[in-house]
Amino acid sequence: MKKTVYAILLPLILLTQNSYAENDSQIEQELAAWDEDESSEASPWNWGGFAELDGGRFIHKNTPNPHLASLSEARFELWANRYLGEHFFSFKGDLVGDAIGERKLKGDLVEMFADLKLSENMNLRLGKQVLTWGTGDYIFINDLFSKNWKAMFSGRDDGYLKKSDYAAKLSVFTDYVNMDLAFIPIFKGDTSIDGEYFSYFNPLVKGGSVTHQRLSIEDPANTLKNSALALRLSKNYRGVEYALYGYHGLYSQPAGFNPEKMKNIYPKMNATGASVRNQLLGGIANVEVAYWHFLDNDYGRNAFMPADQFKLLVGYDHELIPNLTASTQLLLERTLHYQTVKKAKVNYGLKMRDKWHKTLTLRLTYLALQQKLTLSVFNFYSPDSKDFYVRPKVSYRYNDNMFYEIGANIFGGKHQYTQWGQFKDSSNIYMRFKYNF
Repeated sequence: MKKTVYAILLPLILLTQNSYAENDSQIEQELAAWDEDESSEASPWNWGGFAELDGGRFIHKNTPNPHLASLSEARFELWANRYLGEHFFSFKGDLVGDAIGERKLKGDLVEMFADLKLSENMNLRLGKQVLTWGTGDYIFINDLFSKNWKAMFSGRDDGYLKKSDYAAKLSVFTDYVNMDLAFIPIFKGDTSIDGEYFSYFNPLVKGGSVTHQRLSIEDPANTLKNSALALRLSKNYRGVEYALYGYHGLYSQPAGFNPEKMKNIYPKMNATGASVRNQLLGGIANVEVAYWHFLDNDYGRNAFMPADQFKLLVGYDHELIPNLTASTQLLLERTLHYQTVKKAKVNYGLKMRDKWHKTLTLRLTYLALQQKLTLSVFNFYSPDSKDFYVRPKVSYRYNDNMFYEIGANIFGGKHQYTQWGQFKDSSNIYMRFKYNF
């Protein structure tokens, strides 16, 4: 996989010698910003931040988690950025006081990177940064970068769902294709649901039950062998956005299991995919496909490794009436080598999803009071697993500085071993106040 990416990289770099970036709005904005600063050696620092108070509580008192509070923290963030000639530097750091976990103040380096302009058609971003791509809304089939699921389940701002990684990302823009090549030398993985805040289903506890017992995870060594390489080739042709994706590295979730050490592990995988997005009938439609191959699952014979999967995502976003927008998605996940996988897992008493696992999502967003008030709901539902996850929220922006939000994370399902059903007792409500400066 890595040799293939390097083979693709060399001719694309050579193409940039007599090429220019295509007419893509994001690329134009970045290049325009660079061009504006070419005349000066440095620009002043831009800076700002916010102070935020978050609080949440579990709806069910019978939750296995002993904490009735699902969220209780104070957060102070400071960000700063500037241009130095043609190069751009950015910093964002948080100071967090968490009253549930370690109960102490701690610092969090959210991002710190340098955007280095190598040529008119080439940019290199070095440092801690958020990597993201794909067309899904809360569904990531080609975006295999780190996520923070505790942040999502507790009601923290959506911006904290996607974690930052120490990475080098090379972006190349040509008449023919745009390329993003990301190298992540140090693997960190997701902030997973591990029993600290939210209970989860553990098939090895008393024959399988929901537990708040801390998940034991084996951290991989920080070696080149465990680094990750991700590639995106994209093109906007006549208003249609096309993209191809590739990934080689560890899966960001500890979905494998080492029976000798009795610890969950991050399995190694290869992934390839593609997406198309275009306007359709007054809205925006997207189609995305992906193939996940886990290198140690022995084509389904290893019951302790995830099965290979083919994934298809179809989505559509449309404004129904002024200020009311609806978007829906259908995700189909086909387990490959299904009979072999089923036979291996049954031997250990492990549960199996259907060969074709289906997930439907619906997002409704309504804006009122000069778009200061936002009413929204996002719903996951699986007709084969018979489980759901609903995220309603109401937010109000009083002015440019003050922001309020109240919302909920509601889980349910027929079975406790399904994706959303296992979190039934972790349903919670939350509220947030934020002051920007």
